[in-house]
Amino acid sequence: MASAAVMLLPAIMQGVGGIMGASDQDDALNAQAKQLERRGTEALATSQRRSMAERKKGDIAASKFRAIAGASGASGKGVSDLAADLESRSEYNTATQLFEGRSAQQAGFAQADELREQGKLLKKNALIGAFTGTLGSAASNAGKYG
Repeated sequence: MASAAVMLLPAIMQGVGGIMGASDQDDALNAQAKQLERRGTEALATSQRRSMAERKKGDIAASKFRAIAGASGASGKGVSDLAADLESRSEYNTATQLFEGRSAQQAGFAQADELREQGKLLKKNALIGAFTGTLGSAASNAGKYG
């Protein structure tokens, strides 16, 4: 009985080594996932700051336009349309900045999820490999010494 356990020891040790290696890889993948999420969150924050700056720039441009138009005595539908166009362009640029930031954040989070799933699969496959390796060794030894 003791000799059977001794014969299984290499297979068990190999299985444990595989499980430990997969666990280390899972830890590394989780660290990468956290980094991707952090980058995505930073991209969103950056886009929010840029969008606020873009909005401020647009507000200043529209205000300047109105001031110059008023000082020069210009009025009418054409002036109002131009002011509205300036404001629309500003809103568009603001929305574009926010969209880019949200897209980068979502991409980072999606990649992070994929890495975490890879880590789970590595651990699962290592457990299956350890189990089947030990069973295979036991069956082989049973055939030789059974």
